[in-house]
Amino acid sequence: MIDPGRYRARCTGPNDAQWGMSANGNLQVALLFELLDESNQRMTWVGTFAAGKATEFALQALENCGWTGNDPTQDLTGVDSEEVELAVAHEEDQEGVTRARISWVNKPGSGRIKFKQPLQLGELAAFSADLRGAVAARRQGGGVQQSARRQAPEGSNPNDYDPNEIPF
Repeated sequence: MIDPGRYRARCTGPNDAQWGMSANGNLQVALLFELLDESNQRMTWVGTFAAGKATEFALQALENCGWTGNDPTQDLTGVDSEEVELAVAHEEDQEGVTRARISWVNKPGSGRIKFKQPLQLGELAAFSADLRGAVAARRQGGGVQQSARRQAPEGSNPNDYDPNEIPF
């Protein structure tokens, strides 16, 4: 079984697509993907067209693969034209067997954290001396000194932090 992680992949094409219904009566599509960095490894993703965000996520996955049509049930042309990044997780099925499953079909490099205030290399260097001191103090058992905790840049508000906000 393939390990959880992110894998470069490409859909094998419309001819390998399958359509069906979920136990809840929702339309589903299954696409076969070839993992590009794993020899002879293929995985199937199942997208569900249901109420809520499910349809949006399924359509986004198809578009990430290169599909540009108007009705995926009639034409999946292009679904094999773009490389994607699959997020693979391990999950237990209904019988309690752990299986590798494609959680997300992303554009390559997407799904990474994006800070509201990213630091450039020069700005990051300003923290270097403080952090080296903090590491040394911690390793000597003295703990991190307050002075090693640099303040946020001027003009930023530390109270702007929202723990419910996802930064990407």
